[in-house]
Amino acid sequence: MDRTRTVQEQVCREAVRLDSTTRRANFYSKDMTGLKIDHAVLGALTHEKFPKIHAKMSKEQITWSLVATKWFICAFVDVLPFETVLRVWDCMMLEKSKILFRVALTLAKRHEAAILSAPHFPAVIDVFKSMVNDKFALHCHDFMEAIFKLPGTLSKSRIKTLREFYATRVDQLY
Repeated sequence: MDRTRTVQEQVCREAVRLDSTTRRANFYSKDMTGLKIDHAVLGALTHEKFPKIHAKMSKEQITWSLVATKWFICAFVDVLPFETVLRVWDCMMLEKSKILFRVALTLAKRHEAAILSAPHFPAVIDVFKSMVNDKFALHCHDFMEAIFKLPGTLSKSRIKTLREFYATRVDQLY
């Protein structure tokens, strides 16, 4: 068996294991309930930590489901450079899905000026599309340090509380 295929199979097996161990429950169910809840949690965390970004997104009627669905579903595969993705996955093994929030919040905070200065909805969306191509994301060591600094404290208990809150309101989210 050629080495490339073996490596690809190992990556695929690890991705499946990663998904089953990171508590991304119901991300892939028919109604994607877990994903909807986590979008709402990300919105609440953005409101708490970066109110200007939250206000801009609200003003332009941009939901996290519009910009972060691929981020969360794919755990940043095909979004961030591969080496950075692997580092994110390493952290997910220990920190579980909390890392998804850290990465999303860091990307938003890192591009806050561009988000706030975008004149309208399409321009804000363009900022979100382009932020993953930023050279900052290419330097995985610096990027990983930033995900633990820029969002500040992010406790598992706070995420759990927010998930429980939005789980009772999931039908009202969309």
